[in-house]
Amino acid sequence: MLLPNTDPEAFSILLDLMHCRTQEVPTAVTFDELVELAVQVTYFKCHGALGLYPARWIEHLKAKRPNTYCDEIVKWIFVSGVFNDCELYASVTCLAMRQSKDIINTLDLPIPLSVTDTINRKRKSLLYLLFRDVEVRRNRLEAGEITCTFECDSFRLGTLMKQMKAHGLPWPRENLDYNGLAPENVAKEIRDFEKPSSKVSCKGRCSGLLGPRAVEELIYHRTKSSGLILIPEQWR
Repeated sequence: MLLPNTDPEAFSILLDLMHCRTQEVPTAVTFDELVELAVQVTYFKCHGALGLYPARWIEHLKAKRPNTYCDEIVKWIFVSGVFNDCELYASVTCLAMRQSKDIINTLDLPIPLSVTDTINRKRKSLLYLLFRDVEVRRNRLEAGEITCTFECDSFRLGTLMKQMKAHGLPWPRENLDYNGLAPENVAKEIRDFEKPSSKVSCKGRCSGLLGPRAVEELIYHRTKSSGLILIPEQWR
């Protein structure tokens, strides 16, 4: 790995730590300096030289991290992995998995390929499960398995098919193209499908487009319990 243009402030901090000049080491750094330090630590393979300082710096900054997927989240994935903050790493990688629309851009940071591949694989797996949930409900309605009244089920089947097309979602599941789809966005669209009028279906007895037990909500919450991603071995 070639060391990019090095931030002198970050490099000075690293040298102070490597030479045990701890009185010169700041108790807080900027986020950009933290990213630079993570790059330099990766390059020089000197994780142990920093002691507890990375944890202090991260604690000072992590509350300000964004809660939507963006380039800064990619940097947080890198920082939390290099400095072995397992809880933070799980949080930001799961956010990326739920909200990214394709394999993540590493921004030329030395992020292992195994990390981006795992996030993308879990994103695709979650999309598969979301569309499978919808297809299972559709198949039940098509097969005539009465879940409410005949009229209500018929209205829901037609509405479900129209809403999938209106939202540009792949139908049937065999046509699923994972590119450009973020699981959280898909789940929100499914949850917000326009419902059939209760006056022409079942007079309000049925509480959701996909079924009387609000399957839309179950689908949405599937994205919130999608499992943790562990820090890869080369970062430990």
